[in-house]
Amino acid sequence: MLGLAQPTVSVVLSEVLDALENFICQRWIKFNYNEAEMQQAKSHFYSNTRFPGIIGCVDGTHIKIVAPKKELQHLCYNRKGFFSINAMIVCDHTMNIRYINAKNPGATHDSMIFNMSALKAYLEQQVENGLRNTWLLGDAGYALKTYLMTPFRNSEEGSPESR
Repeated sequence: MLGLAQPTVSVVLSEVLDALENFICQRWIKFNYNEAEMQQAKSHFYSNTRFPGIIGCVDGTHIKIVAPKKELQHLCYNRKGFFSINAMIVCDHTMNIRYINAKNPGATHDSMIFNMSALKAYLEQQVENGLRNTWLLGDAGYALKTYLMTPFRNSEEGSPESR
């Protein structure tokens, strides 16, 4: 439909993606909050949810792809029943993307992606440098950390944990 051969489209797509990753994303997608941004995020999350210290939310999302080569299909076939890339994204209180990792095939669990990410290393370094009372919110697919708040599993209805 483009009037271009598939190899040409592949080359152009590769160059565009490289430009996005090396120039656009580095300029616009940054996790490093300054103090004012951190306080603004914490205030916003607290006023809307009553969760103190939250600066963003993390989750994985599956981006559907065409079935890969036979020998890679088991890596890309996700639990939802289709082939995908599992992208981990962190958004701040204004829904701006502050971090993204879209390098993992769909069968990779969210917690594995987080554990292998530069984000985890960065947050652990920040905690070592004295960061306290600052969290990301994640779902039950992530492990509880000093910088990552996750829900209680199987909490009783009406209990403090449930609330």
